[in-house]
Amino acid sequence: MKNSRLEIFCLLSALYCLLSGGCLIQSVERSVELFSPEEVKECIARLGEQNFEFEIRLEKPGVNGNFKGIVSKGDARIEGVWEFDGKREQVNVIGIGEKEYKWENGKWNEGSRTNISNPVATLELVCSIGQWEFKKLEGKSFIYKFKPNLFFMDPGLIKSEGLIWINTESRFPEKAVAEGENIKWEFLVKNIGMESHILNPLAKEQRIKVSVEAPSFEELQRVAQILKKRFEIYGFNQVAYKLKRNKIVLSFLTQPASESLIEPLLEPGELELYKAGYAHSSEESSYFVRGDPTNPVILKEKLKQELVCADFEAGFIELTFDKKLPEGEAIAVVVDNEVIGLVPKAWGKKLKIEGNKVIWIKIKLPLPGNAITSHR
Repeated sequence: MKNSRLEIFCLLSALYCLLSGGCLIQSVERSVELFSPEEVKECIARLGEQNFEFEIRLEKPGVNGNFKGIVSKGDARIEGVWEFDGKREQVNVIGIGEKEYKWENGKWNEGSRTNISNPVATLELVCSIGQWEFKKLEGKSFIYKFKPNLFFMDPGLIKSEGLIWINTESRFPEKAVAEGENIKWEFLVKNIGMESHILNPLAKEQRIKVSVEAPSFEELQRVAQILKKRFEIYGFNQVAYKLKRNKIVLSFLTQPASESLIEPLLEPGELELYKAGYAHSSEESSYFVRGDPTNPVILKEKLKQELVCADFEAGFIELTFDKKLPEGEAIAVVVDNEVIGLVPKAWGKKLKIEGNKVIWIKIKLPLPGNAITSHR
């Protein structure tokens, strides 16, 4: 359908009473914006940052697979059964980051992550050819027809057809079905936004001791609670702490974590905004956007806006402030004395910059002052 807008006319008839031999009829028009092909791809990609349950079923001659599991912000746990010519094989796989853990011969074996433990990547693969064509509205879902990529199931497949259901309100896929001759692949999504966490099966307890400059026990405890939340949001498991004088002993389950990861999670997270200008050369400034010497910046007047909210999605941090930002001004976002973003022109109360999860966590949960003096 070529129109970018779907007009849906619903006639709601209600007979309230008979007046003068007539009846009251009300007509309500509802207008829903169709998603462009790029927006459909974005809806699929956004699913990878969510928590949800899923089911995957596939059929081809001599092979059947039935799997279910959970996804937690990209990590996934999958259980199910392969059937090959009547023989059954149990599958128990966990995917975390770039690693995959398979239960085989009574133990967990670690390897590089594959699509078997990455259901969203599999969905993106099946939908990679695209050729989206709107089919109809069903309930609260747009149904799009597309050309599926099922070559991983049958490299010689010529004719195939796919359908995907995308919720018009949440903008997340709910179901996808792809079929070819004697082949069918189905993906179901349930309970988006559910509470879930996936534990690394090879995780071991790790401890770090943090020295804190705190004027009172209450302040020491406050720092400990912030650190606990930071490590939990990042993805560490069973985070706990103990307090002793001016020290915090933080424990958590993880594979051996590198110093380069732990160090940023212990930094203050002090956010500052400055009016900024572009430097013509690195000699003009000692500040560089994300440490890039080819991108020098000059910091001018410091702004007094207070942070209200910090959101993170798909590699971008959105910051909302209590007051409007100076309109049309270039603004530098500085965290712990490092320029992490430069916005050429600001409008309203929001800024959006590129950033990773650790930077977002520090901004979202800042520590009081320079509380942490050392750690080991």
